[in-house]
Amino acid sequence: MSKRWATDIENVRTYRGANSDSDHFLVGARLKHRIALITRNRTENRKIWNIDKFDETNVECYYQQEVQWKQKEKTPSNDIKEEWTCIKEMLITSA
Repeated sequence: MSKRWATDIENVRTYRGANSDSDHFLVGARLKHRIALITRNRTENRKIWNIDKFDETNVECYYQQEVQWKQKEKTPSNDIKEEWTCIKEMLITSA
């Protein structure tokens, strides 16, 4: 067995009494294999926000007014997931 897979071996045992009509011995091994996760390019979906603009007073005031205006026109909902989605979309579109 190659050294590449040597860390996957948990236990190896030979079974000398097994009759296989051969001069070889039966070998049993327990392996653990780690399945690699598919890594996606996470930066392609990530939007980079320029948060330095919030230091400017006119941009900060405009953002606050935009959020307040959208919050007033939003209708309340009893579903928490729907409410959170609406708030999230409101903040993202305002930014």
